[in-house]
Amino acid sequence: MLFYERGAFRRLTSGWAGIGWLALNLLVLFVGWLVIVSGAIRFAGRAS
Repeated sequence: MLFYERGAFRRLTSGWAGIGWLALNLLVLFVGWLVIVSGAIRFAGRAS
C-alpha cells in the first residue's frame, strides 16, 4: 500500500468486491498477528 498511486485506495473500496478484498486482507492480518503473539507468549513461557 505504500506504493499505490493517488486515489487507488478510493477506487479499491468503491465497489463491494473491493470492500470484500479489503476485509479479507484485514482479517488475515489480524489472524497472523494473533498467531505471532500467541507463539511469542508460548515461547517466552517455556524459557522461564
